[in-house]
Amino acid sequence: GSHVTVQYGVVPLVTVANAVASEYPDLLDIQTAVSPLVDENDDNVLWEQDEVSDSEAKVSGGPLYELCRSVLYDDSFQSSCELAVRAELEQLDSISHSSSVRSRKDGATRMRSIESAFEDSACFGAACFAVQAHAKFLQYAETVPDVDEDIILDFREDYLAGCCSDFTGRITEYCLFRNEIDDQVFIVERNKDGIATEAVEGDLPEYCQPVDITARRYPTTKLVCVENTDSGEPKMPLPTLRVVLSGGVGVQLSRTWALCGGRCYEGGIKVNEDGSETVRQGDSDGFLSHVEENCLTICGLPFKKLDKKSEKQYLFTRRKALTEQLEATNDPNEVLELTIMLLFQQVKSLVVSGPLLRGTILTLLQKERKISDSISKLLQDLANTVSGDSKPSGALVTAVKACGLSRDISKHTVTTFEVTDS
Repeated sequence: GSHVTVQYGVVPLVTVANAVASEYPDLLDIQTAVSPLVDENDDNVLWEQDEVSDSEAKVSGGPLYELCRSVLYDDSFQSSCELAVRAELEQLDSISHSSSVRSRKDGATRMRSIESAFEDSACFGAACFAVQAHAKFLQYAETVPDVDEDIILDFREDYLAGCCSDFTGRITEYCLFRNEIDDQVFIVERNKDGIATEAVEGDLPEYCQPVDITARRYPTTKLVCVENTDSGEPKMPLPTLRVVLSGGVGVQLSRTWALCGGRCYEGGIKVNEDGSETVRQGDSDGFLSHVEENCLTICGLPFKKLDKKSEKQYLFTRRKALTEQLEATNDPNEVLELTIMLLFQQVKSLVVSGPLLRGTILTLLQKERKISDSISKLLQDLANTVSGDSKPSGALVTAVKACGLSRDISKHTVTTFEVTDS
């Protein structure tokens, strides 16, 4: 072990000698006959004179100091001091080591907790399934006759800015965590209806939280850099990703954001001289194939494919959760949108959500042969009233709710009543 200085922690010789002199005047007289008492601030008179280097004068201090050395500072005392000092140093070292080990253990425990939560089927798996399930609705909409191309573009944009950007935000934050990238480099902003989402409770970050597969609206997700450039302009996150993440990870992750479209990352919207905006277009088909091929490279986990078995379980879980929400609410807007989501899943086994629920998606639902004219009118009446200034009647809301809770909408019948409260 390292050499232990015995004088560490021992009362200075000067202090002890002065105390002895005050108690024994005869010893003081002997000392002063040779040399005056040393001032207590003088650090040249030491218990062990060999502590003074050869280049310095070895100061004995006089007979009183020599007496203290020979009587008080004997081998037994030195041995006791050395043991005490060594024990103290070992305890300090143990405390320091324990703190370091505890810190590493805490860090390792947190890392395992985050990894476990992210890899859970309710988080990463559900995010993978949501991307694929919503893509099936896009494929369906493109086959429906007389659907305007602009509407298809709206569906694609909502798909990319919704579940796709949410998925990309999750794998980005997890990737940055795994690669130990400082959290002061990037921020994944999440806003719902223009309001930043609140921090989740507990120790786990938001990207590890379960995916809400019943969400009527996905929060808008946007990647930005924390710091600006030297000129004060916003720093572009996609080039920064390619720099801070090596091995092709940054390139593939940057590409994932680009496929979501320009509204999902800083620098994706260009303001023209006339004040108009040019938004970099995303690619819904390209996004799905890209994440399927590169998810393992980006976050260390293979993309989870939605096969028949997993899709059946996914739809069952979603329908059950949507039904519970519908049963618990009488809010006209919630009743309408939850009913549309449930009926679309019932008649087409498709997942729908987003701002077009009460508009184009409802119109597509009304085209289905299992939706009778009376049910179609019922849904439209409620959609018209929640979009306008009038308050829908309780009977109308209850009737629409009954449609959403119906196990077989093709056999469901409705009665006539007033659309609005008088």
